[in-house]
Amino acid sequence: MGQKLHRILSFFYEIGTARRRPRAWEQAIGAPMANVAEHTMRTQVLAAYLAVQEGGDPKQAIWIALWHDAGEIRGADATPHQKPYVEVHEAKALAATIKGVDGLGPLIETAYTTYKARQSIEAQCVKDADILDTVIELMEAKANGHGYPQHPLVAEQIRIKRERYFTATARTLHDALMAEDAPSPWDWFLLSESSFQDGTYGR
Repeated sequence: MGQKLHRILSFFYEIGTARRRPRAWEQAIGAPMANVAEHTMRTQVLAAYLAVQEGGDPKQAIWIALWHDAGEIRGADATPHQKPYVEVHEAKALAATIKGVDGLGPLIETAYTTYKARQSIEAQCVKDADILDTVIELMEAKANGHGYPQHPLVAEQIRIKRERYFTATARTLHDALMAEDAPSPWDWFLLSESSFQDGTYGR
């Protein structure tokens, strides 16, 4: 096997390890939270929705979202309490991950730098999606009986997150998540069209 093909296949294996890369806040919360790959999945969907609503390109938003946390595969996601003691070179880590991946590597680097610059509407939608996914996951944890999201300091952090959105659509979604009549994480399963609804389940 040639060295170039060996490098490409190694890249695919490395990308797959995002499924086993935890995010930093799992340490503090004490409950299973989405890993890097799982977080990336919903962030892409959220980014696409925001882009459509905000007049951006959903395909570009998905592409940027796909790589927005890829530097955490070799680097790390640090909590606010870890950051004073460690310096994570995320861009350097991503550069090592994509090195030698001809054709694709430069496109990934552009997506990542675009995201970090926050200048395009698509990059702003990805950042908003990144925050929204975190808020949604906190609501899931709350619904599952975890006390962390109900702590007053966490509630304040959620309020602060709302002020950091770039888009009006993200603020609308955030407010809907916080509403008293917000859907539960299981409403899609219990209330949407299914054999539960038509009475045929279990027959």
